[in-house]
Amino acid sequence: MKSREEIEAYLDLHHITLTHGRVDAIYALYQNGWSDGFEDCNNFDGGSSVQTKTLTCKGLAERLNGREYGREMNKTDEAGALKNGLCVVFGASDDLMEFRGAIAHEAGAWEGVNIAITENAVLEDPENFESFEHKIKAVWGKDGISWTYETDIPHETFDIMEGENVYCRGIVFSVKNVCDDPDAIFVWGERINKEE
Repeated sequence: MKSREEIEAYLDLHHITLTHGRVDAIYALYQNGWSDGFEDCNNFDGGSSVQTKTLTCKGLAERLNGREYGREMNKTDEAGALKNGLCVVFGASDDLMEFRGAIAHEAGAWEGVNIAITENAVLEDPENFESFEHKIKAVWGKDGISWTYETDIPHETFDIMEGENVYCRGIVFSVKNVCDDPDAIFVWGERINKEE
């Protein structure tokens, strides 16, 4: 298990510049089982440095498109998404909605769930869901696909496969489209401030 100081030293050694809040997020992810492949966080695209490579929603969606269920993202994908303020959403099993990257969260989604994203939190099935500005609706079993997502948040889509069939049509969006602070990160539903 690496300490926060070891993670900061690693990032410094590899000249990876992250805001204080993003270091906190990496540490939180690491503490919650993100230990395998931590050393890959400075590479996410054929050896390109996270410091110099910009990953877009479209680029990440294209990269994830066609991946097999259970192998949706690797550690370098997650690090690239985190570094570039991107959030990836996809389904798992028949009851989970996964968030990876700048938002690290898992929502219970049996037969679907409504998610609202505010400046400070990721809310599951909030009252008055339709009144929220930024929302995602997880839909189970639409058009023969286990998981699809409906949202007005600008995004790109990608397909996760289970054998020959599309299991999930996931989305990638930029946190700057849901929060005034483009460097904002959310871990387990709550925003982490850079000052913390």
